[in-house]
This record gives sequence, structure tokens and C-alpha cells, in this order.
Amino acid sequence: MLVEDDAPLLEVMRCLLEAEGYLVYPAVNGKQALDLFLSTGPNLVVSDIMMPEMNGYELLEAVRELQEGVTVPFLFLSARTERSDVERARSLGVDVYLFKPFEAPELINAVRSRLDRRRICSCC
Repeated sequence: MLVEDDAPLLEVMRCLLEAEGYLVYPAVNGKQALDLFLSTGPNLVVSDIMMPEMNGYELLEAVRELQEGVTVPFLFLSARTERSDVERARSLGVDVYLFKPFEAPELINAVRSRLDRRRICSCC
């Protein structure tokens, strides 16, 4: 699942991930993403932090409160670069924190490594 309120950036990221063979469920805010999470059960969430209706922190907390969301890898992609933002994200259970602007390989590698780890862990 991909959550970003900047429509052009959402489209770029969606295209990048789909070109790698991933099925992408896009959402434009945290509230829409939570509804989508409940209906699709994604294997991974990539989310912006600053969004209308429900921000990324609130989305992460809501996902982690769900039984099916406890082990889903969660990646933040944000322009917020303050150490306190990163620490808050980590304390809430984020798996990866990438900074905007990002390079395409950065995003693809982060997604691939988290999905690979999830696949390996679910086999044990």
C-alpha cells in the first residue's frame, strides 16, 4: 500500500513499484489508507507523514493496533528530517524511514528487503 497526498509523487512511486512487479494500492491520506488496509490486507505500507485527515503517525499507530497489522512492514517516506521525527517513528514501530527527496533505487531496495524479510519470517 502506498500513501501520499501529493498526487504527482504518488503516481511516480506507484509507477516505480509496479514496474518492479508489485501490486500497489494507492491512498491519498491516512484515513483512506486505513480503510484500504482493512479491505486489502497489504503486505507492506509505504506512507508519507504529513497528510490531511489522518497523518502518517496516526496511521502507523492504527495499523499496529490491529492484529493483522502488527507484523506488516511500515516505511515512512518524509521530508521531515528532524531527529525527533525519526525517533518518534521508531518508537511507534516504523521499519524504515526514508527522506524526501529520495532516489528510486532507495525506495525499491527498502520495499524489496522488507518484503523478502517478511516472506522468510512467515516460512519459519
